[in-house]
Amino acid sequence: MYPIVLDAMIQTYAFKRVFAKAQLQKGQLVLPVGIRKFPWFSIEPTPVVYAYTTWDDSTDEGTGDVRLYSDQGILLGLMEGIQLMTTSDHSFLRALRAEETDLPEFMHEIWKLSEGFT
Repeated sequence: MYPIVLDAMIQTYAFKRVFAKAQLQKGQLVLPVGIRKFPWFSIEPTPVVYAYTTWDDSTDEGTGDVRLYSDQGILLGLMEGIQLMTTSDHSFLRALRAEETDLPEFMHEIWKLSEGFT
């Protein structure tokens, strides 16, 4: 998978969840901080993909899912439990510049072999 497809899936969710609702104020920044599960269902190459997103509004932090489809309507992948964090651009830049700040890892990978894949 091209990294831009991963980014597009996250941005599809962020746009629908945050930006379309006009919830941000000037200077606020929304960052993806977690993805619960990301199974792939097909590895067939396809020149065009479509992302469809849903979310759960039952909490303020709400999580969402993005389904990736081929141009033939075949489900290629499902990004489940996307979590976003709202912060300020000032706070984010300050954290990046702080040399003594012990930040947690930005990504924690857990790989599980699925039946049928080698």
